Amino acid sequence: MEKNLTTGSVFKNVILFSLPYLLSYFLQTLYGMADLFIIGQYDGVASTTAVSVGSQIMHMITVMLVGIAMGSTVMIGRYVGERKEEEKIKKKISAAEKKIEEVKRKEKEFCREKECRQSEKNFRKSG
Repeated sequence: MEKNLTTGSVFKNVILFSLPYLLSYFLQTLYGMADLFIIGQYDGVASTTAVSVGSQIMHMITVMLVGIAMGSTVMIGRYVGERKEEEKIKKKISAAEKKIEEVKRKEKEFCREKECRQSEKNFRKSG
């Protein structure tokens, strides 16, 4: 199915173009709500708070990655449309991959720090 976004109502085209992202945002929110509901049924306030914060962090990371992907797609599409040389297109793809890897690395560092802090708290409680 081919859709020409350069004709017709701009507002309608923007809404139709953004529907997949809005749907994924909605599903991510439902996933967080389901986690909170399940934890809320079986555990206390601390666990519910932890799941709530974790859900927000995962949502933030998802939004950052989607933003990087969208921006990269726009730049690559622009270069392809301008018939730029293949080398510039490869550089943009490489830059996008590096940015995504950087976000993943930061996420892992954050999780390790959090695990270390949680381990210290558990050690202090047991000691």
